[in-house]
Amino acid sequence: MPQVAEFGFGLVTGRKIGGAVQRNRVRRLLREIIRAHRAEIQPGWHLVTIARWRAPEASYHELESDWLHLAKKLGILRKAAPSQPIAPTASAT
Repeated sequence: MPQVAEFGFGLVTGRKIGGAVQRNRVRRLLREIIRAHRAEIQPGWHLVTIARWRAPEASYHELESDWLHLAKKLGILRKAAPSQPIAPTASAT
């Protein structure tokens, strides 16, 4: 039985983003966002994230929020386990 890779990803930052320094900064931020949420990504996916021209102006939190919104919309994130209610303990009186 072939083993399914956890997930794979690629980052695309075109020249419209800006110079090499700006493109590399955007790639580093996106790589960190994906790394921070890798446990939430369902196994077997291969992702390509394309940075748009406004990405260099965005903060880390704005990029993360946008990436998570799109990942949820695509359904690639694992479903959160339903929380189990805590059973009341029997008190001895």
